[in-house]
Amino acid sequence: MKIWTYLACILIVIIIYNILLNFYRIHRCKKLLDKYTLWVSGEDNNFEQDKAEVLFLFKKANIKDSVLPVSQPIGFGNIASFTTSVQANILKKIVGVVPLIFDMFDESIGCYKFRLRQCINPLFWIEKIIFLPKSFFLFIGLNLENSALKLCNILFSLIWWIFLFFVFLFGDNLYIKIKEFISQI
Repeated sequence: MKIWTYLACILIVIIIYNILLNFYRIHRCKKLLDKYTLWVSGEDNNFEQDKAEVLFLFKKANIKDSVLPVSQPIGFGNIASFTTSVQANILKKIVGVVPLIFDMFDESIGCYKFRLRQCINPLFWIEKIIFLPKSFFLFIGLNLENSALKLCNILFSLIWWIFLFFVFLFGDNLYIKIKEFISQI
């Protein structure tokens, strides 16, 4: 049962890491939301230093950037109309940008709370273990909609499931069985 003890310890460390990481990100989002609220109201002048961290937290929460239509007079009766990124204009106190930034903060806090709940959900971890190759491909940023990558995912998943079957079947004796098989070749 040595292999199961190691796997259980690794899983517990990963769960604790994810819980701490998501608690930290929730805490930082709430602090930065408070700081942004003070900055918008004019009581804080140092929010510019936190822009990079805010955008990082939004990115890690998979908060998609929005575009906002803008029309500005450019003189002589002409108006310039264009769209602008909300996240790129986080430091602008534009009427349409500020409420969207508040919504992005709320969405990111909700995302991290959801991930925190997933950390203690055993079905989430069972799914992660069963579909580990897919999770790995998504983690490294590959697009599984590509047919070649989809085929690789299926192939690696099949190999992974066979490996899991043998680990479950032989447990601690798997190393010995593999050694015996190699010596017979």
